Amino acid sequence: MLTLYIAKGCFLQITGAMSYTNNQPPTFEDKFFDVRQMISEFNMHYETKFTPSWLNCLKESMSSRLNQHYPGFMYVPCKPHPSGNEYHSIADGDQGKPIM
Repeated sequence: MLTLYIAKGCFLQITGAMSYTNNQPPTFEDKFFDVRQMISEFNMHYETKFTPSWLNCLKESMSSRLNQHYPGFMYVPCKPHPSGNEYHSIADGDQGKPIM
């Protein structure tokens, strides 16, 4: 229970002022605008801090969603739950360590 630590109104004011980007919104609809800069910084961090081995293992997974207006919603007919968001994770095949 969050209300044991902070009042709901105060929590909503704080989270309402938080932002993941300092870029100006584009003139077109971009459902990922709020997190696009964070994703870009994450990718640049991986480019500088990680050197993959010659063998990588990729896993695809599907997070089912009932709302087709969810950002990134897609339909992948070969999946057991074909509607939702598709995610990828990768691991170093030599050392077995997860990469992402």
